[in-house]
Amino acid sequence: MKNPVLSLIIIVTAACIIAALFCRLGPLRLLELNVLDYHFRLRGHQEVDERLSLILIDQHTVKKYGFPFSRGHYAIVANALANAGAKVVAFDYIFDQERPYDKVGDQMLVEVTSSNENTIHAWSAGLSGKAFTKLTSPKNSHSFSS
Repeated sequence: MKNPVLSLIIIVTAACIIAALFCRLGPLRLLELNVLDYHFRLRGHQEVDERLSLILIDQHTVKKYGFPFSRGHYAIVANALANAGAKVVAFDYIFDQERPYDKVGDQMLVEVTSSNENTIHAWSAGLSGKAFTKLTSPKNSHSFSS
């Protein structure tokens, strides 16, 4: 190429793309994870607040009950936790669309979320350009579009 500035821009851009791919897919990703593990080992043991509980979905549960679960199951758990005095019930799972085959479960989750102000849901603003509606509660529902 005759233009050295354009050549430099193309080379730097190509190098950045290759480096980004190499970091995400290659040995640098493994190195990053090992450094993170080492950091936590250096930090040492941290005491856990006993007031905090996590309810996780493991492989055994998925094998036994299948996945995805009816949202009615989530509603039952959220309601039981709220009735037991949980200060916050948080779902780190995005319930992003209605499911025609589980209208009863969807409605149960909406009702439990509506009746307990301390139940919160993860959400995401997608880049697809489609409108996104939270299925939490009528009083707190919002539509987002990108």
